[in-house]
Amino acid sequence: MSRILKQLVIHKLRTLTTEELLTYAEDYNFPLDENEAEEIIDYFKGNSFDPFNLSEINNFFYHLEEITTKSTAGKAKHLFHSLIDQYNLSHLFFE
Repeated sequence: MSRILKQLVIHKLRTLTTEELLTYAEDYNFPLDENEAEEIIDYFKGNSFDPFNLSEINNFFYHLEEITTKSTAGKAKHLFHSLIDQYNLSHLFFE
């Protein structure tokens, strides 16, 4: 089951649209403009990003800080870890 879930998450990241990302940013009260959202989408589509690999997660947040701000990247990282804890998914992300 975890393999299917991981594939769904990876597929969603690779097919995410700028509009969807901006909607999520608004829902979670993140300051994100259209250019930043497009750069993030390009990152997901242009890299073989595996959100379940700790090294790749850390690399993503490093790039997110370059795309946005240190504050926004920190807030995103905090949200990422909070959602993992909230839904008890640490076994998928930190094996």
